[in-house]
Amino acid sequence: MRILPFGNANDSLQLQQSVLRRILREVWESETREPEKEKIEKGQGMGWKTVIKPEDSIFSELVRTLAGWKCVRCGRQHEIKQNTLDCSHYFGRNHKSVRFDLDNADALCRYPCHQGSDSTNPERFGWEYQKGIGGFKNWSADGEYTLYKKKQLGEQRFSALIIRSEGICKMTSFDIKELRKSLREMLQKAKGGIL
Repeated sequence: MRILPFGNANDSLQLQQSVLRRILREVWESETREPEKEKIEKGQGMGWKTVIKPEDSIFSELVRTLAGWKCVRCGRQHEIKQNTLDCSHYFGRNHKSVRFDLDNADALCRYPCHQGSDSTNPERFGWEYQKGIGGFKNWSADGEYTLYKKKQLGEQRFSALIIRSEGICKMTSFDIKELRKSLREMLQKAKGGIL
C-alpha cells in the first residue's frame, strides 16, 4: 500500500485505514446483499416518490397485524393487505433510533385518522398533525396523538421513547439483514397468534 503525503504520519495512516475500511465494507456488502428490492411508491398526484425498503414493509405489516388490522383511533376494521390502514410513526421514520420500535408505531386509517380529512380545519386534522408535547418545542398542551401515546405507554415509557428518539442509529448492511430476519420472525409469530 502506498503512503499518501498528508499532514503527518498519523494522519496518513488514519486516511489509509479509512479507505481500506470503506473498500472492505463495499466488498462485504456486495457479497451479502439480499436479493430483495425496494418498492417505490408514487405520491398521489404530488410528483414525488417514496422509497419503501423491505424492512419498512415488514415492520408496517407487523404493526397492522398486531393491531388486528383495526385502526387504534376510530376502531374501524380493515381488510388484510388493503391499502387503507397505515403504520403511523409517532416520531417520524427519519428518527432512525425508533424507526422500528413498536412503542413508536400505531395502525391508523389513512384518512381521516392518520392524515386527516381537511388540512385547513384543525378539528379535522389527523393524528399526524396532533403530536405536540406540552411544554416542548413551543406547544402549550399535549396534542391528541400525544395523549393517546401517554395513555397507551404510560408516562415512564413515553418519556423513555422521547429519549430514544433523540439517539443516533447507524446500521450496517449486516444490521439491516438481521433486522429483517428478526422482523420476519415476529411477523410470523403475530400471524400465528403467538406474539
